[in-house]
Amino acid sequence: TFKHVLRDVITPVGGASVLDSMATKAAGLVFEKTTLYTLPAKWNPSNCKIVAFVHDAAATKEVYQVIEKSVK
Repeated sequence: TFKHVLRDVITPVGGASVLDSMATKAAGLVFEKTTLYTLPAKWNPSNCKIVAFVHDAAATKEVYQVIEKSVK
């Protein structure tokens, strides 16, 4: 039995840009994005989690924020 296995990447591997039109992002700014994804039938949604993160893709690759949520 394996736990915490990456099964799929919904965005491009390097991530998806957020708020490109803003030169600077203010602290406290909230950004929401809806992405639709269909779990394969053989996956048990009760055993699945979604992980999202914000990172500096251009320079340091530093991760600024991470969230993990259960699918069900």
